[in-house]
Amino acid sequence: MKFKNYVFMVKNGIRYYEMNLSEYEIESLKNHNPYALDWEIWLELKKQGLVVFEVGITWV
Repeated sequence: MKFKNYVFMVKNGIRYYEMNLSEYEIESLKNHNPYALDWEIWLELKKQGLVVFEVGITWV
C-alpha cells in the first residue's frame, strides 16, 4: 500500500517532533540528490527545536 502523505516523527524524552511530506515532495527530493530527503527532514526537525549534534560535517 502506498501513501500520499508521510509523517516523520522523532520522540526525545516526552517531546515529539514531526514533519509531513507528500509523496511528490519525497520523490522530488530523492531525484534532486541522494541525501536531499535526509537533509530536509533533519533541517525541519532542527527548526522545531530538536538538538542535532554535528560532528565533522561540512555544510555546503
